[in-house]
Amino acid sequence: MIEYIDPRSIYLNGPEKPLKEKERSVLRGLAEKVAAYARDSRMKENRELWYAHNSLQRVRPVVVVFPELAWLEILPWNSMVCEDEFYRSYEWQLRRQIYRYEHFRDDWVIEPCLEVPLAARFTPFMENARTFIHYDMEDTGRGKDAECVLLDGDEDLGRLRKPELETIKL
Repeated sequence: MIEYIDPRSIYLNGPEKPLKEKERSVLRGLAEKVAAYARDSRMKENRELWYAHNSLQRVRPVVVVFPELAWLEILPWNSMVCEDEFYRSYEWQLRRQIYRYEHFRDDWVIEPCLEVPLAARFTPFMENARTFIHYDMEDTGRGKDAECVLLDGDEDLGRLRKPELETIKL
């Protein structure tokens, strides 16, 4: 189950710094813990409950706790071990699953996999255009809002073009 795509886990480039041995060890330990929780009988029961619910069978109501922006209070971004933002986003994702299992007794299903978002970008709306991007990596939860083209006049309207999606090889 995907709770939401956190803007911090979407990157246009790969990591900027190599992964240190301590960081690698922490990530592996967290991944092993998530995998063990995913194999727990409670997850099997939750999965079956969701299958029944989605098949419109009469089962008890399913309950899922969504702490939304409170995740940044529960697991502050700057409390992660990994220094590079790329790896830190995966550490945060794993820690969220662990926290959810250990503290919430809801019907969430922890899967034995790690969500890896597509690395992609759109071609610009206009070449050599002035743009504005609101991007916030602080613990405010706002993330990247949008890239806006600033038009200087009516002549810029003719330079606008439809953007295309390009995948990026990391």
